[in-house]
Amino acid sequence: MLIEKTFNVTDVVAIKLSNGDEIIAKVAEINESKIIVTKPLLMVLSQDPRTGQPGVQMAPFWMMGADPVANYPINRSHIIVVVKANQDAAKSYVSQTTGLVMPGTGSGLIT
Repeated sequence: MLIEKTFNVTDVVAIKLSNGDEIIAKVAEINESKIIVTKPLLMVLSQDPRTGQPGVQMAPFWMMGADPVANYPINRSHIIVVVKANQDAAKSYVSQTTGLVMPGTGSGLIT
């Protein structure tokens, strides 16, 4: 079986865990038994209160007692799939973890 590497160190990835959680994080290190990530955020379904449309929000992965910017190993045995995060998710992640607002790909008009 050929295993194709689809992400690298420093990429923002989405990880589906065997318990059903989906996290988004920056890859710090990759090895045979685990993927080490930094600044993990939990992706949760939400509903826009104005429009009623479903959406996704990023919430703290650790509620209490853990350093949110430390490196955390995730055993590969607990991972269902890892993919490089799409551009919109990666921009939202960077904005939420750094406070920087990434420029959009829209019309360029300020609204």
